[in-house]
Amino acid sequence: MKKIYKIILLSLILILIFTVTAFAQDTIKVYVDNEIVDFDVPPFIEQGRTLIPLRGVFEKLGAKVDWNKNLLEVVIKDENNEIEMILGKNKVMVNGIIKDIDVPTRMINSRTFAPLRFVAENLGHTVRWDQATNSVYITKNKTFPAEKGISVVGTRENLIALLEYNSKLYN
Repeated sequence: MKKIYKIILLSLILILIFTVTAFAQDTIKVYVDNEIVDFDVPPFIEQGRTLIPLRGVFEKLGAKVDWNKNLLEVVIKDENNEIEMILGKNKVMVNGIIKDIDVPTRMINSRTFAPLRFVAENLGHTVRWDQATNSVYITKNKTFPAEKGISVVGTRENLIALLEYNSKLYN
């Protein structure tokens, strides 16, 4: 009987050890200019994209993050760029031009999460993923004023996407 208890106890200990190790490997670290960013709600990976709570990282990059609860829209601005993202949508407005994202923004624990690489690169910064350490490195770049203007329609699909995006903003 004692032998059975020892085997069960040893099995439980091994399960706990491997569970903690697996959890530790899933933790994503984010660095801005080699300085680690702390999160109250951790980043995660979905469909191969790292999603992060917006404020901590992008304010550290010099951007202002505003939330419009009526439109369910987050606006990220720096000196030269403006990104408008509507919660749950795959269409994003970057400096007046509609772009697609693979994974839409979402709200988790009262935090807005968005794809890190998409936002950082559209603000003009460099992003590097280190698979070995599960880490993202963002390097601030000196940005130059982006060309802003009227969205180019070009095709029927672009016109429909622009109208849908604008109807979300103004309805």
